[in-house]
Amino acid sequence: MGSSSSRAADVSRCDEQTAPVSIPEEPCAAIVEESTHIPDMIQSGRYAVAKPQTIEFLRQTQSTPQIDRIAHPADAAKSFDDYIREQEGLDIGQNRKQMLSQQWRFYLGSEPVQRGLDCGLVLGSIAAVWRARKPANRVAHVIGPTWMAGFCVGMMAMPMFVVAMDLVNSQRIKHKEKELFTKQRQEFYEGAKK
Repeated sequence: MGSSSSRAADVSRCDEQTAPVSIPEEPCAAIVEESTHIPDMIQSGRYAVAKPQTIEFLRQTQSTPQIDRIAHPADAAKSFDDYIREQEGLDIGQNRKQMLSQQWRFYLGSEPVQRGLDCGLVLGSIAAVWRARKPANRVAHVIGPTWMAGFCVGMMAMPMFVVAMDLVNSQRIKHKEKELFTKQRQEFYEGAKK
């Protein structure tokens, strides 16, 4: 009997030693995730100083579905902007962006467009000054459209004029070269006959 009582005492001592010890956690050690759900934030006291109308408004906005999220067939939530970019084909690669920017740079830097901009600015200014001769017309809603009309005429007419003149000049040069080559051939054949 004595051995069984000592064995029971040893087991009880062993249980006391192996019992889990509770370690107090420090408040900064635990990472607390805040809920973004409005009722949880209201209950946590985040909006303790808010008016009751504001809290009611927050509850109503949380209950409505989020407008900027659209469910995709792949069940991946994407923003409305991303969805529109994909659907309209606006999501293009980096190489395509560089190529398009290079094309636009070349287009805007070309001689017809540059001359068109210059001519548009000059014609728009001349039209606005001409329209502003009378004091009654010296208001923005009269001068502005007049300037814009002159700018548009210059912007459209001058590039067409430059392209047409290039075409006429290239045809004239080709015609003169053809005449010069035929004249040289005739002189060569006449020199060979002698």
